[in-house]
Amino acid sequence: MVNAESVVSAESVDPCPVVLLASGAGTLAQSVIDAAGESDSPYRIIALVSDRECEAVAHAGRVGLPTVVVRPADHPDRAAWDRELTRVVREFAPDWVVSAGFMRILGGTFLGEFPGR
Repeated sequence: MVNAESVVSAESVDPCPVVLLASGAGTLAQSVIDAAGESDSPYRIIALVSDRECEAVAHAGRVGLPTVVVRPADHPDRAAWDRELTRVVREFAPDWVVSAGFMRILGGTFLGEFPGR
């Protein structure tokens, strides 16, 4: 049995900080960002990270979210790109990392840094 004192309202819980990963047109990312703006949302988007300039990055910028593009071509190999992507996302200290149309396979370094998130 649940008593009134043990129920926590959505208003008393801080929204979970989320970094979005996106690579494309941004329709899924836009939906997630829009839902985060609802007053009862259990999460808040703190940044959008992408592997290329795309509409998802543009939309996030238009609504005032920090954006970072980590281009694979700017790194000598996939492992170096994975380390940089990991570093960038880590700097935002998210509780969750959500792939919203991210079109690259995440590497072991990234997955090891954010297990279960």
